[in-house]
This record gives sequence, C-alpha cells and structure tokens, in this order.
Amino acid sequence: MAQDEDRVTVTRLFQLMHQVVTELTPRFQIIVSDHADLPHPWYQESVRYNWRNGEKLIPTTWLDTQPTP
Repeated sequence: MAQDEDRVTVTRLFQLMHQVVTELTPRFQIIVSDHADLPHPWYQESVRYNWRNGEKLIPTTWLDTQPTP
C-alpha cells in the first residue's frame, strides 16, 4: 500500500472513532495508543495527551524499582 493510501486509511479510521465518540459523549471515551498525528482540526482538538518528549502513559515514578517476588 502506498504511503498516501496508508494516510487516507488511517484518517478514515480516526474519523470513524471521532464520530462514534461524538455521538456517545459524554459517557464514552476511547483511549488510543498510536503514533498518528493528523493535521486536521477535529483530530488535534480531540487529543488530550501526547506521550512524547519524555512524557509517558505510565510515569516512571509509578514503577516499583524493586518488585516483590
């Protein structure tokens, strides 16, 4: 699949997710772990957290450095 076709497919997938969440708001949310960063305003406005540049889904301070066996 060409890169342009991939982008169209990914955009359509995120459009579907956005549409479903919009219809079911406020009692529904989707947590997506993906590296996509689409330029569309509806996408950018939907992103709540962007885990990059040292920010992580699970902060390292939560990790037990000496787990119990």
